[in-house]
Amino acid sequence: MLLLGASCGDDGRSAEPVATSTETTLTSDHREVDLEFTSGGDRLAGTLFAPLSGGSHAAVVWVHGSGPSERLRYGPLVQALVESNVAFFSYDKRGVGESEGECCAADAEDAGLEAFGEQADDAIAALGAVRSQPGIDPERIGFLGVSQAGWIVPIAATRSDAVAFTVLASAPTVPTGEEALYSRLTGDADITDSVRRDEISAELASHPDSGFDPGPFLQEMTSPGLWLYGSNDGSVPVPESIAVLDRLKAGRTNITYVVFPTGGHGLLDVDPPPPQDVIPTITGWLSDNGFT
Repeated sequence: MLLLGASCGDDGRSAEPVATSTETTLTSDHREVDLEFTSGGDRLAGTLFAPLSGGSHAAVVWVHGSGPSERLRYGPLVQALVESNVAFFSYDKRGVGESEGECCAADAEDAGLEAFGEQADDAIAALGAVRSQPGIDPERIGFLGVSQAGWIVPIAATRSDAVAFTVLASAPTVPTGEEALYSRLTGDADITDSVRRDEISAELASHPDSGFDPGPFLQEMTSPGLWLYGSNDGSVPVPESIAVLDRLKAGRTNITYVVFPTGGHGLLDVDPPPPQDVIPTITGWLSDNGFT
């Protein structure tokens, strides 16, 4: 089950922040720049991983799933993007690691726009911080997120016109109440029984939608988007989420989704490793759309 929550953050648009570089480290194949920026009056901190090659690079801003999460470190996902000439920025969630503020405001079942909006504004502020860095193409920066980010990124993408693209893995497009019910029915464990899955879909269809609905924000998104799902996901209802995307695709040509038959909810987890074609699907899509 994805965790939700309540927040005291506003739902207005964030001004682009000024980022402060606190330390730069050069390695044999990339550089790492520690950045600080502000959002909602709090100082947040993260690390930008950038290619060593010259020129102006595209970049992704990582948007965490639920729970207290520190910035990602240099691993298979970050490495693959940097080797594709895409910079990668990840920051400690507010209230976690080196970031100020109160953590996990979007992790309670009664979360609404205010809760998710605070994290969306943090993501927008992070994107602004990356835009200010040398060697970054301000016209080719987007979000890459997982799980709960499915409710956060659409808000951010409609609040900021600086979002060039979005990539989301195991991310719900359905209302929070539908996801919560699905997680209860599956026990939040990957599900491979097709008969049981059909029974769960029937039960979901019999309940009215409840909770925060990302639909209006998904409808307003204009930038290209890629959604990745594992067919065995026991946390996010995949057929129902895809049905939402299919309705959106009827009026748009820049929506793509891919389902991995052996994948579960942790499509971008390090342990256990994801299906081997997940990360290449991301880098390939970015390349095909001119973001590498």
